[in-house]
Amino acid sequence: MKKYLWLVIVVALLGLLFAWRLCSGKDKDAQQGGGPQAVAVETAPVEVMDLEDSATFSGNLRAANSYILAPKVAGQLVQLNVNIGDTVSRGQVIAVLDDVIFRQEFNKAKANLEQAASAMAEAEKALEQSRTLLAKSYIPQSEFDRVNAQYISEQAKYQVALAGKNAAETQLANTRVKADWSGGGSARVIGERFADAGQLLNSGSPLVSVLDIGTLVAEIDVIESDYARVKVGQPASISSDSWPGEEFSGRIARVAPMLREESRQARVEIEVANPGLKLKPGMYARARITWQIKPQATAVPSAAIYKHKGEEGVFLVDKASSKVSFIPVEKGIVTTKYVEILSPALSGEVVTLGQDQLDDGREIILPGAEKKGKAKP
Repeated sequence: MKKYLWLVIVVALLGLLFAWRLCSGKDKDAQQGGGPQAVAVETAPVEVMDLEDSATFSGNLRAANSYILAPKVAGQLVQLNVNIGDTVSRGQVIAVLDDVIFRQEFNKAKANLEQAASAMAEAEKALEQSRTLLAKSYIPQSEFDRVNAQYISEQAKYQVALAGKNAAETQLANTRVKADWSGGGSARVIGERFADAGQLLNSGSPLVSVLDIGTLVAEIDVIESDYARVKVGQPASISSDSWPGEEFSGRIARVAPMLREESRQARVEIEVANPGLKLKPGMYARARITWQIKPQATAVPSAAIYKHKGEEGVFLVDKASSKVSFIPVEKGIVTTKYVEILSPALSGEVVTLGQDQLDDGREIILPGAEKKGKAKP
């Protein structure tokens, strides 16, 4: 019985304590004006400016043109005249293969050609003599036909020997591997090296990679919502972590005609001029593509846009009453710092910090007002 009595007493005391705190809180609110306290906020002016509608994409840089240089014949690598980073010109000898066997084959083919040429000359001389004798009826037609057939045979042998000599000459020339390309500048650089002197190489074995980095290509992927806005020829600005604060001019050169199903993204290639060869293939790149520039647009800082009771808008400041009004807005261009306001027409200042404590008509403390004594504490 005593246990229940103590329980009743404790509950009664707690109820009295709660009622006392509630009453004292109401008295305090009454002493301070009987309403919610003013909220300290930060504000920014509504501005009229030129807004740039753009998007930034990430990607990688690659050389505009590159290829792997390889020998066309098999043999031992005697010399490799370049290393990574070296500049090479069109037609420069990059590597030399052992040419002993190829030179022997060439000399043999050359001798065969000389022999065939001599035999053909003798057959041609005999044919001319036979033609003269036939005209004077000193020999029968059958003899002339035999001499003519011999000449045709020697002529065919000469053509075969000439082809063999040319092939052997080409094979010998291929032991000197040259850098060659069509179009572009007259100089390129060595990107990678795959062989060393002394190695036995097969035809097609990679020696070095040759790159054109005077112009690079930034490869980016765009999402489906941006795909329709991308057009060949549009300007773009490229930036890289290696050169902070510096931008490189480019233009959209190619747009893939399809989107990948797994990502719903399309490949876009941007050609980038590379003055001073500052950019390198393989670098991470950011590409900023500008869709449009809208002059004299009404804009507010991005931080001013707030979703209040399911609507996006801004809290507009009335400095005379130190109160705010929530204004739903229609947005236009959205950038990282500013948002265009299409409607309604705005002017004055908007709240950029403290919106979570505001409501329509709420009293605020403007920046610096508390120090000047213009607002209630």
